[in-house]
Amino acid sequence: MGLIQEFPIATAFNLANFLPVEKDTAVAKTIFHRDNDLTIYIRALDAGETFGTHTVNFEAIVQVLEGSATITVNDFANIVKAGEAIVIPEGATHSVVAITAAKLYVTAVYPTAKA
Repeated sequence: MGLIQEFPIATAFNLANFLPVEKDTAVAKTIFHRDNDLTIYIRALDAGETFGTHTVNFEAIVQVLEGSATITVNDFANIVKAGEAIVIPEGATHSVVAITAAKLYVTAVYPTAKA
């Protein structure tokens, strides 16, 4: 059995169908987490919903699966649409506001300890 257990194995599927958008809310579900180095999750936001301004201790690539969102990184606003992605550097201040109902695929890569 693989580490990613909630998906069909060796069969194509639509990742955007994994987490539905809920009316007037933002939700997230972890797909995969490996201690101290990698987390993959999906966020689903209804239009107008937000993940407020914050800073994290990892690098992330955010891919928009459906819809569109304004993703602000270090005070620079980017409109990111389905099929596009943005990299958020470690320590960057950032936020997400859904322009339309949106689903985001987030890969968070944590820094490794230096020997």
